[in-house]
Amino acid sequence: MHFTTLIPTTLALLLTTASALPASVTTHSKMFTGNPFELTHLSVDRVEAANVTLEFTIHNPDPLANTTATCTGSWPYNSMGWPTSIYEGCGNSSFAWHMRDFDEWEGGFVLEVKDTFKDPSVGQPPYDQVTIFGSAKFGADVVTCTPNDGGELCAQAANSTVKAPIDRTIAKR
Repeated sequence: MHFTTLIPTTLALLLTTASALPASVTTHSKMFTGNPFELTHLSVDRVEAANVTLEFTIHNPDPLANTTATCTGSWPYNSMGWPTSIYEGCGNSSFAWHMRDFDEWEGGFVLEVKDTFKDPSVGQPPYDQVTIFGSAKFGADVVTCTPNDGGELCAQAANSTVKAPIDRTIAKR
């Protein structure tokens, strides 16, 4: 007996709730298309009795960001201790990086980079934050290594720029 009175009551509640909702729901989605990151001044100092130190400069030319930072990392020599899955912050900046692929220092590795900045076109504060990601491949045409005091120094060719096209984006929701 309670079951027959429960159905009409529940149905009335659902209809009242549904009529309170907007007739249509719209979402705003915008595909980010931006200029690639620019990586310059890469150097890898490999000291056999100590560490490997990697350093590079990154620039985000997006007009809303237009920022540059120096990224560094250090790990024990003869190890694969570079960051691989967790992004390593670049000093006191909005950039971060990690090593995606590695074959050899002299032109066989990929750095993944990201930058976070405000973009008012994606939403009102605090939902106006965008993170963009890119991958930079360093090949033998750009990086050369030379012996250096108990190790080697690998460096990006002077005045060269390695581009990291934007391949992923997220917006804070």
